[in-house]
Amino acid sequence: MMWNLDIASELRVVGNDPEMADMSNPRGEIIREVWFVTATSDDGRAFAHVWDSEDEGEVGGWLDSIRESVSRATGWNPEGRDAWRHWRNLYGSAAHEAAGDDADGERRDALDAEAREGQQ
Repeated sequence: MMWNLDIASELRVVGNDPEMADMSNPRGEIIREVWFVTATSDDGRAFAHVWDSEDEGEVGGWLDSIRESVSRATGWNPEGRDAWRHWRNLYGSAAHEAAGDDADGERRDALDAEAREGQQ
């Protein structure tokens, strides 16, 4: 099985500041775009590396390092490794269909698209 390595981002809570709390954000959550390395299988399973950063360039360096390590390994697979977690099944993929992820995947993809539109 081949794995495609890349970087991705999502919005996450990176901290709290009670002084910033208001009706729309009662805990004063600080939300930022966080970058991480991903590994996607041929069947659409996507795993995210547990290290993440708010610096896209830093994650690009990690990607190069991980690609170099993977290129030396035979039969590399992120499943079951402590440094990787299952992130999602790509919408419409075989893994997505097998897991019955339609509702969750569509909702998550819509939220991701909405968040990205708000950044532009």
